[in-house]
Amino acid sequence: YPDMKTPYISLDYSLGILLLLCALVGIPGNILGVFFFSSNTKKDRVTLLYIIICSIDTVTSFSHLPVTIAMFRGRRPGVFNNYSFCALWEIVFTILQKISIFLVLLLSTSRAVNI
Repeated sequence: YPDMKTPYISLDYSLGILLLLCALVGIPGNILGVFFFSSNTKKDRVTLLYIIICSIDTVTSFSHLPVTIAMFRGRRPGVFNNYSFCALWEIVFTILQKISIFLVLLLSTSRAVNI
């Protein structure tokens, strides 16, 4: 795909920068969150939910990296040129989104029940 050009190169770079910033903040922040909640002496359901949420968000931040690289390379597919990787990435990313939404629902419900 060397001749493939995107007419929205500035938007691609902007999205790439935004995704990169999210990864640079999200990965270390969520890893620190996992360590913080793991070292917490109070081990209840809410603490476990926070650990799982931070873990899922860390994996989600890592899963954005192939898209970020593609945005900086003019949307050349890179690893997405491999059909197996592309199909697997879509499945994993969709599952991660659904699990994240479900965990926030559980956390909100546990907070509502405690109030």
